Amino acid sequence: MTDEVEYTHRTTFTENRLTLKWKIQQVAATKPSILIVEDDDSQRRLITAYLSSAFHVVEAENGETALNYLTTHSVDLVISDIRMPGMDGISLKKALHNHTNTLLTPFIFLTYADSPDIRDNALGLGIDDYLVKPVSKSALLQSARRVLHRSEQIYRQLTDKVNQRITQGLTPSLPSLSHNWKTALATRNTGIGGGDVVLHRDTPNYLMVNLVDIMGHDVAAKFFSYAYGGYLRGLMFHLEDNDSPSANLLNRLSDCAMEDNLLSQVILTCCSVTMFDNGAISLASAGHPAQSSSLPREAGFSMWGHSAGRTLRRRIHSVVTSASTGRADRALHRRFI
Repeated sequence: MTDEVEYTHRTTFTENRLTLKWKIQQVAATKPSILIVEDDDSQRRLITAYLSSAFHVVEAENGETALNYLTTHSVDLVISDIRMPGMDGISLKKALHNHTNTLLTPFIFLTYADSPDIRDNALGLGIDDYLVKPVSKSALLQSARRVLHRSEQIYRQLTDKVNQRITQGLTPSLPSLSHNWKTALATRNTGIGGGDVVLHRDTPNYLMVNLVDIMGHDVAAKFFSYAYGGYLRGLMFHLEDNDSPSANLLNRLSDCAMEDNLLSQVILTCCSVTMFDNGAISLASAGHPAQSSSLPREAGFSMWGHSAGRTLRRRIHSVVTSASTGRADRALHRRFI
């Protein structure tokens, strides 16, 4: 349900404390990926040797192999020869224009072909650089880094405005006191996007807090967080009164996750906490997609008994404190023994 649950029962007049903790895990830096398309084995090995210290390198011996790879995998940069048997480099670049996921992939030609006609034809395809063999290691590394840096600049410019608006909509907040419960929330902005959402609903009978984690650390994860946040807001304010609002909420969110073609593509976990006037607390936790095919649902959320999505990275800390005393405290304590 969480990475750690801690309940402190005070025997004096001080407050009881329930702490839910999610571990902050560092995101390991990954090398940018480059696809080398070269039919000459020795040249391909040489280019790979030049780049492998700074990049994750994938090799393809011709245009057809490269195109097949790019239909199922994404790379940060393609470096291709022009003259190759079968599909040449020019044909490969034109084919990539027909696929949405590769239309804007940075592309460099590295070739012996240097006639004005071939160069003009290649530059007319919107490539990022044109290098003539033989090329030194330093020149190749410099070109690759410059192209990737420029691509990253363009990407950030295009997403900054959308990112800022979504971030404002996802800013977490909690009431400091509700239904005799004192609440506090601590978060950390990693500066790389992310998919964490904290939403609450304060009703006459209880305070509900929902913590959602969308897998990923980019603008796409933030977009899906915004989309699921909209779902959750609507569901929270249309819940029927019952003894298990958290479980009811996650059951309904499960239906949304299964039925929506867009939102069903993401991995997420959700922990829902309901705090009542009498000091009782109800917790429900679920994840999508289901952990195994043996679960009742083939898709949607699976209800997990102990830890939901322990392998997912989390950047949210939540501390919940109870101001209740007496028998309600003992009941709450027994629930977490």
